[in-house]
Amino acid sequence: MEQKANEIFRSMYEDYKIQLRTIARHYGIPYDEIDDEIQETFTSYYENYSVDNEKSGCILVTILRNRCIDYRRKIHYETVSADSDAGRFAIDEITSGFGRDTADKVAELELYEKVRTCISEMRSEWQEVILYCCILQYTSEETGDILGISSIACRSRLLRAREHLRKKMKNYF
Repeated sequence: MEQKANEIFRSMYEDYKIQLRTIARHYGIPYDEIDDEIQETFTSYYENYSVDNEKSGCILVTILRNRCIDYRRKIHYETVSADSDAGRFAIDEITSGFGRDTADKVAELELYEKVRTCISEMRSEWQEVILYCCILQYTSEETGDILGISSIACRSRLLRAREHLRKKMKNYF
C-alpha cells in the first residue's frame, strides 16, 4: 500500500513541478532556491494530506504561495511603520509578485466547468456553431460553409445557443 502511495506521490510531483516552479518564479523566489521551495512544498503536502486528494493541485499552490510570502517576509527584516513611505514601499514590494488569489482561480475553473457542462448538454448543431464561431473564431460565413448551412442559419443557431447558455447560467452572471 505504501509503495502505491509513493508512486502516486512521485507521479503528482512530476505532474506539478513545472507549474510550481513557474509560480515560485512569479512570486520572486530566486532561481537557485526555487527547487528547495518546491521540495519543501511537497514535503509539507505529504505530511499533512493524503496523496489521493482530488484537490491536490489547489493545495500545492496554496502551500507554495504561503511559502513564497514567508520567504519574502524573511527578506524584509527591518521594522517599519506601515504608514510611513518605507512601510508602504515594503508592503508594495512584498505583494508585487502576487497575482490573483488561488481561490479566484479555483472559482474560475469551477465556472468554466459549469459552462462546459451546459454546452455539452445543448443540441449538437448549437455545439458545432459554438465550436467554430466562439472557440475557433471562424466567421459565420466560414462556419456556414464548413457545416453546409447558410450564414443566416449559422447566426440564428449561435443566437439560440447564447440565449440557452444565458438562461442556464443566469445564477452565475
